Amino acid sequence: MTLPAPLSTLSVYVKVGHTTAKCSACCDEFGKPLSFSKNGVRKHLDSATHLANVKTLTNVRTKRTIQQPKSTPPRQSIRPRAEVDVEDITLGFWNAPSLVPQPELPSVSRKDFLSVFQCLSTPQDAPATNDELASTGNDLFDDCITHGQPTPNQPGLASDCERQSELGDFGSDSEEEGQPFHASSTSSTTRTRYQTQPNPSPDEWFPYASFAMWAILEFARATGGQNIPTLSALRKTQDKLKAQVGDPTHRHVSPSGTAFHLNKISETLKQDMANPHLRPHMNFIPHAEGRYMSQAWHAFKMVHDVSDHVLTPSVRSGGRIYYVNELARRKNDYFLPLRWITYGPLKELYAIGYHTTESPSGLLVCSDKRMTVKVSTFLETFPEMLQRGAVPVFSAKMPHPLRTVAGSRPVYSIPLIIFMDDASGNTLKQWNKHWSCYLSNASLPRKVLQAEYNVRFVATSPHATPLELMHGIRNSIDAVCRLAFDCLNKEEVFIRPFPLFWAGDNPMQAEHCSSSGLASNKFCRTCEVGGNTNFKLSIVGYCSLFEPGVTRSAIKTRKLIEERLDMVLKPRMIQKVKDHVSDLGIKDPIAQPLIDWLLTLGKDLLKPDDSGVRQTAQEVKNMLKVEVATARKVGFMNPLLDMEGLGGDIHLDTPTEILHTILLGVVKYFWAQSVFVLEKDKKLSLLESRLASVNTAGLDIPELNAAYICQYRGSLVGRHFKAIVQVIPFVMYDLFAGNRHLISAWLLLGRMTSMLWYTAIDDIDAYTNELRDLIQDFLLVTASCSPSIMILKPKFHFLVHLPGFIQRFGPALLFSTKRFESFNGVFRAALTFSNRQAPSRDIARRFANIERAKHICSGGFWKEGGEWVCASPAIRAYPAKSTVFRSVRTRANPNVIPWMELVQGVGASHLEAPGGCDNHYIQAVSMVSQSGDTVRAGSNILLQDQSFGHVRAIFVHHFTNGDTVDYVLIERYILAEQKHPLLDMPMVSRSGTLAYVPAVEVECLVNLQHDCATSQKCKCTKVTYEIQERERMSKALLRVNHSDQVQFIINIHALHNSLQLRRAISPELHLRKTLSLNKEEIFSTAVEKMKNNRAEKARIAAAKKAAKAMVEEVVRGTGAGAVGDTGNGGDTGDTGEAPEMVIEAPPRKRKRNQGAEYLLAHVHNP
Repeated sequence: MTLPAPLSTLSVYVKVGHTTAKCSACCDEFGKPLSFSKNGVRKHLDSATHLANVKTLTNVRTKRTIQQPKSTPPRQSIRPRAEVDVEDITLGFWNAPSLVPQPELPSVSRKDFLSVFQCLSTPQDAPATNDELASTGNDLFDDCITHGQPTPNQPGLASDCERQSELGDFGSDSEEEGQPFHASSTSSTTRTRYQTQPNPSPDEWFPYASFAMWAILEFARATGGQNIPTLSALRKTQDKLKAQVGDPTHRHVSPSGTAFHLNKISETLKQDMANPHLRPHMNFIPHAEGRYMSQAWHAFKMVHDVSDHVLTPSVRSGGRIYYVNELARRKNDYFLPLRWITYGPLKELYAIGYHTTESPSGLLVCSDKRMTVKVSTFLETFPEMLQRGAVPVFSAKMPHPLRTVAGSRPVYSIPLIIFMDDASGNTLKQWNKHWSCYLSNASLPRKVLQAEYNVRFVATSPHATPLELMHGIRNSIDAVCRLAFDCLNKEEVFIRPFPLFWAGDNPMQAEHCSSSGLASNKFCRTCEVGGNTNFKLSIVGYCSLFEPGVTRSAIKTRKLIEERLDMVLKPRMIQKVKDHVSDLGIKDPIAQPLIDWLLTLGKDLLKPDDSGVRQTAQEVKNMLKVEVATARKVGFMNPLLDMEGLGGDIHLDTPTEILHTILLGVVKYFWAQSVFVLEKDKKLSLLESRLASVNTAGLDIPELNAAYICQYRGSLVGRHFKAIVQVIPFVMYDLFAGNRHLISAWLLLGRMTSMLWYTAIDDIDAYTNELRDLIQDFLLVTASCSPSIMILKPKFHFLVHLPGFIQRFGPALLFSTKRFESFNGVFRAALTFSNRQAPSRDIARRFANIERAKHICSGGFWKEGGEWVCASPAIRAYPAKSTVFRSVRTRANPNVIPWMELVQGVGASHLEAPGGCDNHYIQAVSMVSQSGDTVRAGSNILLQDQSFGHVRAIFVHHFTNGDTVDYVLIERYILAEQKHPLLDMPMVSRSGTLAYVPAVEVECLVNLQHDCATSQKCKCTKVTYEIQERERMSKALLRVNHSDQVQFIINIHALHNSLQLRRAISPELHLRKTLSLNKEEIFSTAVEKMKNNRAEKARIAAAKKAAKAMVEEVVRGTGAGAVGDTGNGGDTGDTGEAPEMVIEAPPRKRKRNQGAEYLLAHVHNP
């Protein structure tokens, strides 16, 4: 009998493993090579589907031929200097010159070509041996568990194993990026892979990314693309760019031995300096402009607090470069500059330092008071004086050390904003924690900083702790000056970074400061406020939560940790160390585990060994001394506690963040309180109707999804709370009957939030004083509503530090983390393509590639062959010249209409035309205001003359010479002299006066709300119908039917354009009315209530404990039989009453929002 042929020889397309097989000619529903049981190989080979796929592949292979190139066009230079001869690096745009010869396309039908992509798929798993195909089970059921469910159209077949990497960089664990792939070689002149092949074996196309890139290039050629490079040329170009532009990724090992990869900060800043889109915006010198503040360089830290040696050391004036700590000659004296600063709107350059005069003993400082002089008065630098021998005798170290290094090049210090947070690496709900660090260049203006383009990735790791990552970041910051190219001045410069502040949420900032956390007795990372529960329940302790405490310092924190480390040398110190942590609120994430281990080690060493020998206390102490000395040598403490050399103190440089403290903090708590009360009073449906009817025009937010907000009221996110805090007073004005404190809290919270969203501050002193008073009143009202929340929720105390942080760093939006939180989406997209074997390295390389491509396409410069070059004009001008982009920007041809037709439609026929009725007019749909808002008919606007108007129409006046002027037809509002009596906001009313004004006079949009509170006639009687799938359904919805359209309230709680609104309204109408709050009475009442509640809870707990003990005693005394007799009607003694004491607790309701239970305690008895 003839034996059947071995399965491995039946077909070139089938690879047979231990229990499963794969066919590269067929694919499953995911596009992967079909995987099935080993027992079904012959059945699959005889199937019609497999035979058809093999036939198609054979036909396509025979039709494809290889064409030799006809010629090789010259490469284009990308250097900006014509005299430099350097080969160009073309990125493969459609109209760019070819990098490689272009062969003629073969004759192949579209159907045959697409069939390759329909039938062929490269395996995402690329096993090297058949053993990798082995499953864990012995039958189909086990294979389904391991590899997935069977394919629906192929019974008995199993899907492939788990997917591996889709990109070459992430599929390989090699330290070299862009490794050659296991495929046939490709010469520089011939495309040897141009012919279509059947789906190759995994070994031939290992890893998957090579086939993916090659397939994309093939598709581009087949669809008519010109000058498409080969995969080999693309790889070579990528490697060349990496070598020329720079590779910032490097490996770092923390003192504890954890390895991770990070992108060098200096390389990121070098790209900013060489980027023509960013360099013109960068400012390296502190700027003082009176009390005005809008940028980081206006704030106290940059102007006053950063050490002189950290700031930019050199400036250029009159063609000379002056350094700090170097003498400069003036007309009649010498000056020793210590720091540079610019003043006023013209940004005149000044030097702050000391006047010096000559004496027989050398130079003397005229006064110990620092003076300010114009740099333009300097006549000679120190090297110039030294060269001609005119330097007086001095004792200082001159010249500046950096002058020797930099020579004639300027040196700039660049401030950084560093952010760290935990982010999930999965797009699904499963949490995959990665600690990630991003940064922003603080020398850029706030408006530029907000762009995602300017958020830069630094490092990530699922293994390293935040402070281990910070160790590598500190090393990157501490690196020496780096050479860069200043594309604005077309010169080489040296740059050095320094941290301005460290952004993050409250738990992360607490860890940065080595604080013991928000749940500890002393919870504040900035001050030493707090204490144990008994202290905080006292009048003195409770009052302390409303004011900043004694400011912490990094020096003191280091000293406390050093003391704690010395405590391990003494016996029986475990409890004392715990008390030390609890009493002081300092717990270093790096030092504390080491201290705990040493305490345990000392305790174990004092115990006798197996032979009963016990070491003496002195011997144990000597052993512990060795361990402590080793710890001090290798570094055992938070690296952020030692930043005096960088001009920072971590306790002062972790500002209160408004996203987590305001929106996700106090606003969230009061929302939970409000909906709890409304739900109890059965007014939640009324709240939903009013929220759905509120006017959101001018708030720069989408329409409120009131149904979602009310249905998922306990699961809202930051954008929901940002909308709620702006409109909530207009919908809850009469819903809290008898609880005036809750309405007052929302009004104060709305004003406070609006002030914190100012983009600029005209008078920083007046602003901080007003903000402090506002926060103080808000906290007092909060204590009246719920006294215990001040103790249970630390975020209320963090508010008291906000004015100080705004003075130190600028408007609160500068240290908001919203842009960094949004960047987590980009981070997850990069992590998706990693095989998770080396995620820190893979993601760092991915972002390095992204930044490199972004830099090149932005026209950034890099050094090549001793010259600084940028991308070719074709690449930089591609978006402007592309027909696709140009079609997007093309404006439609408008229709010209006569003046009378234009104005009659809006009831303004009595107005005369601005240029006569014979001129041409075009009605416009929208326009852009001076603030960048899109204005349409029906919008409410603020004009530059500080008046308000309602837009009726927008039109364009065309002159005969071709010039145009844009106009806005408005109905003017009349500003009321009195504020709203309940909501304490300015009011306006329609005047009926129509006028047209030039569009350039429109300042911004404003949000107006109908005055429903005064009329009390606006009821939810308006019926609308729900829209689903763009269809009007039969479900009716109730909305507010306003009684008139005459009187409106100016929403000063709006965050958008809040500064323009503040400037337009007189102080009398904008300032809030004073609340009559008695501090002492509120504090004493609050403490008394908390003590009573605590005593009541203790009494209830004791009663429950006693009842439980009584039941247990009865059960133990009577036994099971006695209890059974009681169930039959027994009436003897305690056994008959035992079942009545067993109280079954009702099922617990799901908490809608953490914190709601704290606010409810005293809401009805304020």
